[in-house]
Amino acid sequence: MVGKRLSIRELAAILKASHSRIRRVVEAF
Repeated sequence: MVGKRLSIRELAAILKASHSRIRRVVEAF
């Protein structure tokens, strides 16, 4: 991440989004 600082809220939101995506993929299998 060059020149961009992610706030804790943004990081948490991205983590939650990716987590839900991974969960959906796991449930699909």
